[in-house]
Amino acid sequence: MQKLFLTLFLLVAFGAKAQITVSGVVKDAQDKTALPYVNIYVKNTTQGTYTDAKGQFSISLPQTKATLVFSYIGYEKKEIEVTGNQSITVQLKSLSLSLEEVTVLPGENP
Repeated sequence: MQKLFLTLFLLVAFGAKAQITVSGVVKDAQDKTALPYVNIYVKNTTQGTYTDAKGQFSISLPQTKATLVFSYIGYEKKEIEVTGNQSITVQLKSLSLSLEEVTVLPGENP
């Protein structure tokens, strides 16, 4: 009975060790302000989360090595490889978009 208990304990302990937690904050690269509601997902999976109103996040990963993808409207997508429990600060660069001029004339229906 003791051997069975020891075996089960070791299996549970090794299974729990495989999970890692990554936490951190996402900021604008230029003015260092926190970015709320940034999408974060594990590359090639459906697992993900998003930052809170203060730009902070925490995600549990089933494997000890993973690539996190950060995406936000108006900013460049960024991929970061993480290994083990850690806290990271991610800085996203804003996209430079130029729009063409549009002229609206009264009386004409385009």
